[in-house]
Amino acid sequence: MMNRNIYGRYFEDVADGEMLDPMTKVISLAKMTGYGVATSDFVRIHYDRDYARDMGFGEPVVDGQMFGAFLVQMVQNWAGPWGRLLKLSFQNRIMVYAGESVICCGKVIKRYRSGGQNLIEFSLWITNQSGQTVVREASATVHLPLKLSETP
Repeated sequence: MMNRNIYGRYFEDVADGEMLDPMTKVISLAKMTGYGVATSDFVRIHYDRDYARDMGFGEPVVDGQMFGAFLVQMVQNWAGPWGRLLKLSFQNRIMVYAGESVICCGKVIKRYRSGGQNLIEFSLWITNQSGQTVVREASATVHLPLKLSETP
């Protein structure tokens, strides 16, 4: 059971092996277009159906960086407002198309203190609606606060 409060998670309450709540995303063409506008990425294969079909794809292809945004959202939802994402890395493995859905998952690998920070390391992955791995070998590191009563 997660310790939820207005501050989010505390370092002391995290356990190695703890699973993050999975997050499902249905990726509509409208969301893909909005993401392209927000990131100033206007590569036509990500929003133009006719162009994508002319290039040999059935639908526009999801921008791989969008998966990074999903992973950040999942980790930040878990950590709460006082959690600070310090590092994220991931590798895209297969293409996802407009109209498909993905499931973002993760678990705590390790918690430790270093350089005055309270660090949590995660293993993350994303699968599509067919169970194929879309993103693998993903990881993140987050700093979490200590409980006030235990702060030096």
